[in-house]
Amino acid sequence: MAKNEIEKVIQNSLSSGTDNNEIINFLERENWIYDFDRHSNRYQARNPEEDKLPEVWGRNQIYIYVNEDKEFVHTEVVTVYNGL
Repeated sequence: MAKNEIEKVIQNSLSSGTDNNEIINFLERENWIYDFDRHSNRYQARNPEEDKLPEVWGRNQIYIYVNEDKEFVHTEVVTVYNGL
């Protein structure tokens, strides 16, 4: 899935103020691997289907930022390349 496609999926599913349970439901519905970084106040996610040759094709790292109530604020998608 291309970066702009991921951004569109997120934009169509999450909006400002979306609560934590809905964010988690969204991440699980998309079958993305995720965890919560309490220091950055964001969910970090990735699509496991992008695990084939990430050093060549790259992988989209998805950041979903939340406020102190864990409500959706904004998102960022960054393509990263993992070297060996």
